[in-house]
Amino acid sequence: MPLRPVAALLALTFANGAVAQAPRAAAALTLLQMEIAVPATLPANQRAAAADVFLRDTRRIRVCGDAVRLAERYKREKRFTGKLTIRNGIPLGTLPPIIQNELRSRPTGHASRVYTGPNALRVLIACTAPVEPRGVDRTI
Repeated sequence: MPLRPVAALLALTFANGAVAQAPRAAAALTLLQMEIAVPATLPANQRAAAADVFLRDTRRIRVCGDAVRLAERYKREKRFTGKLTIRNGIPLGTLPPIIQNELRSRPTGHASRVYTGPNALRVLIACTAPVEPRGVDRTI
């Protein structure tokens, strides 16, 4: 199921490293975003085929290095164009709740669901588990 508003949030979150500031005590992780270009002008059947290939390939990612190797393969095969964006020390709490839940539901190193935008497909991968500082009170 496409989540276009979430795709827009992903794009904004990773644009120029823009992540909201969080208190020092927040859990932080290293995130990798893999994005491929899928022009809106592409016929619907070709967009669907590209999404199927991307979904199948990203489901095989088990560590962030797999995403790097997949990007290298895409470049070598001239299958897709896109980019990898890596951000270190991202406080988990600064991400939109839907993305926080998605990342928590996946094992570290596994790709998120595919987020669709008007011109791109994206997945997020938590390269490290969220590290919570010691002594954080988790009660409300």
